[in-house]
Amino acid sequence: MLPSLLVAPLLAVVALAAPSPDLEDRAVKPCTLKTTTAVKYRKCASTSCTAVGQYAKGAKVKVSCVKVGQSVKGETAWIKNPSGYYVSAAYLTPNLDKCGAQYLC
Repeated sequence: MLPSLLVAPLLAVVALAAPSPDLEDRAVKPCTLKTTTAVKYRKCASTSCTAVGQYAKGAKVKVSCVKVGQSVKGETAWIKNPSGYYVSAAYLTPNLDKCGAQYLC
């Protein structure tokens, strides 16, 4: 049997390590949007940056984060994909409200 001086600190550590019941509710949910037209993805959040590829119309684009950049059709939000390239939110649907503020770069 363990001495009581060792048991109390051990129980405290176990309690701290236990996940909160609402941890899943606070986790960042994956966010995927679709392109409304064929659209280029770029090295930065501006049309003056080098385009390194293009998504087809209707392609699914995973959102890593959202950044303010050059205005395109009145939209200044650009999404950063998991590869580190940017796409103007002007060409994505549904709007970025679906993703939430936790996606800000």
